[in-house]
Amino acid sequence: MEPLEEYFMRTQEEVERQKPDVHHLRLQLENDPSMTGLYHCQCRQSGIKADPSIVRLLEKKSVYDLNELDLSSIMLTQETFQAVAQVCRMCLKLERLVLDNTTFRNESVKELVGLALDHPTLKSISLASNLNLGFSAAKLLLPMLKHNRRIVDLNVEGTGMAAPSRELIRKVCLANSMAPKEEPLGLENPNELSLVERELADRDERISTARSQQGGGLQVTDLTVEEAEGSLVPKMDAPDPESMDIAEQKAINMKLKTELFDHEERLVKEAAELLHRATTRPKELKDRQSKGMDLMQVYQDGWKWPMPADFNRELLIQEFSLSITEPQLEDLLEHYTLQPRPIVIQIRQILSDLIDVTASRRRKTMLIDELVGKASRHGPGMPALLDIVKSFTELMDSDGTNIEAIKAMLQETGEQLSELKAKIDRLDLARAKALQDEDITNAEMMFEDGLAQQEKLIDIILLRLGHLLNKASKIRLEQRLRELCADADRTLTSTKKQNDDLIHKIEQDLATMKTKMDEEQEGMRYREQEFDEMTKKTNDSLLANQRGQDKVWAEIMYSFKDLKALSDARFKAIEDWSVEVEKQERRKVEYNATIRTCEDHVTTLKQLMNDCEAADHMMKNLDDFFKQASKVAADIANAASSEGDALALEEQKFFLVAFRRYYGEMGEMIYNKTKRLEDTERQIRSTEYQISFCKETLDPSLHRYRETLRDLQTRRSELNGILSDMRGRADDRARDFLPTDEALRAAGFEFDSPLVEVHEHIAERREKTMAKRQVLIDVDKHELVEKEAEEIEKLLLTTKQARKGGDPAVAIIALSPQRDQAKRTGSPKAIVKKGRSGNFD
Repeated sequence: MEPLEEYFMRTQEEVERQKPDVHHLRLQLENDPSMTGLYHCQCRQSGIKADPSIVRLLEKKSVYDLNELDLSSIMLTQETFQAVAQVCRMCLKLERLVLDNTTFRNESVKELVGLALDHPTLKSISLASNLNLGFSAAKLLLPMLKHNRRIVDLNVEGTGMAAPSRELIRKVCLANSMAPKEEPLGLENPNELSLVERELADRDERISTARSQQGGGLQVTDLTVEEAEGSLVPKMDAPDPESMDIAEQKAINMKLKTELFDHEERLVKEAAELLHRATTRPKELKDRQSKGMDLMQVYQDGWKWPMPADFNRELLIQEFSLSITEPQLEDLLEHYTLQPRPIVIQIRQILSDLIDVTASRRRKTMLIDELVGKASRHGPGMPALLDIVKSFTELMDSDGTNIEAIKAMLQETGEQLSELKAKIDRLDLARAKALQDEDITNAEMMFEDGLAQQEKLIDIILLRLGHLLNKASKIRLEQRLRELCADADRTLTSTKKQNDDLIHKIEQDLATMKTKMDEEQEGMRYREQEFDEMTKKTNDSLLANQRGQDKVWAEIMYSFKDLKALSDARFKAIEDWSVEVEKQERRKVEYNATIRTCEDHVTTLKQLMNDCEAADHMMKNLDDFFKQASKVAADIANAASSEGDALALEEQKFFLVAFRRYYGEMGEMIYNKTKRLEDTERQIRSTEYQISFCKETLDPSLHRYRETLRDLQTRRSELNGILSDMRGRADDRARDFLPTDEALRAAGFEFDSPLVEVHEHIAERREKTMAKRQVLIDVDKHELVEKEAEEIEKLLLTTKQARKGGDPAVAIIALSPQRDQAKRTGSPKAIVKKGRSGNFD
């Protein structure tokens, strides 16, 4: 890195040569004038990552109207500020730049000076509260103020610069503000700068001499953990920064610091005057030093860290490597209910009442609602377990012994079936008569009405079959019981495993955080002890300083240089001590935030643990309920009569007969519609060919063919819609029949599936149709292809003869065979008639 002295001694020509290249920013400015766009472009050019805080600050700002840029409280590295400075060079209306409390260093000051030297509009710069800026920064800033007289405000309060340096900067800014606007930039007298340099150099030499004479500074004694625990109690006197007014506290801190250091700086100045007032001022100076001790105590008591700590639950989980991550915790809080203390949710009585076979359906519904209200949000698997409880309750309400009610339902619906079958038979007779009379339209309508009635018949059969299987089937009841028992066992095991795993993770996290909190408390005890030691050493140093000053007063006439060095050492000691005070207050805030966040997270995890234990207790109750409900449902299944299964088997056989008829007729109807659609497609292709032929032959029938094509396309669209609907209906009925097919085969009933029969019938019909079509194709091939080939061959032969013999009459006869035949028969009228009609084939 370039030394500050070398940078300070560079000539203006060297500065001009080392100006940064902003060509890429000008190109970016043409495409996007936003500040964020320029900042991202410069970061890419410099090979650094863009700071999100700066990106948010620069949003919705344009280089054409930006007059103030406030970067206070943003931690700026040298590379980050270099990128910001490059962007600021493009802001031609920028007047004020605020860099307060940005950990600004001397290396960044060089970049700031390069920006401010030739900026056309910059008037005000604030570097307040940057403790790293000292004498070296002042050496860079003062020439910049002398060169650019437009800068009239440079705030360096709260920096590490001595009071004379700050006062000199203030005077130069005041001179700039009073300078005439037409006065050229730069120094009026080059020697003036050397005087400033000389003054600052003398000041730096005096401070360095005083530090070297004092030597070493304060030393901190290392403490063991046992000593820290025995001598220090954790302090929690730091206020919560989130509850205070940050601006107000910053003002208080600045006021306290200003009072302390102004006082000490006055002491430094007065030490030089004491040589002339040695006989009258010793007691007064001693009183002032005592007041300084009081101000130190006031400073320590009143100075508080004004910024909130950024320690939160997310950082806690990451830093302590907890088992439950932030997203996992958010997801768990959606499924669990935090409990402030361990509880037991009583659901055993509700589950016992649900097993009671004498309870009414209304009573059980109320019990289920009460159970859901108590057991909801106590684990991710609890909704599934409650659904299983509902299913068991419904299964226990099934009564397979009430066959009489089932028979009454079958008798009532049987009458509806008889009416529908009679109506279907009448429609079939009417359709056969319509086909005999060749009334195709009515026959098709009756066909579709018959299919609709058959679908109604199948719906009633499915209703009857559903009642038989769900309420009177012993087999179905036993199967449902097995499924519920397996589902209950699987769900309960999975849910309990999840809950146990969560409890284990919570216990691990609680143990980890307890260890970390103990470590934080131990660290804070050590830091408190370290701070107390440093304070004690500072007090001892100040007392020794006081004693040394008392000794110097006796030899004041001979030892003024020693007195001055001691005064400077006192200032440095208080300055270092104030830095430690600020650090200690910050440590308190961060310590309090860490402990508070840990305690809050511990409370959350304990509450979550309470709900996990409550969920575990409920799952034990649910396990007992599932076992008892399984036993009750098994008893109901054993007591169920087999008569319901027999009735269901008969109903399934009846369904087979009805479905075979329906599916066969539906398949035939679909086949007919499909063939009609194929014929329509063929007619469309033929008509399209005829239209193209009419265009070639100038046939006036072109419009008639176009109308025919539109009608055919409309018919094709209608047929496609009808076929799609019929196929969907057939597929739905086939899916309804498949369970009945499986049940009949499981019962040992052998039959040919209607689905297979329909496909076989369609395949047979398609084979017959294909054979007929092959015959027609052979005829068309002879008429259209072979005869045309013979005519073409004759035409080519005649043309060849005409060319060889030189007689064109041979070709005319070949092109007009009808006219040649009329000449041979002596019928000129026929020739004229053929010619007028244009039918010369």
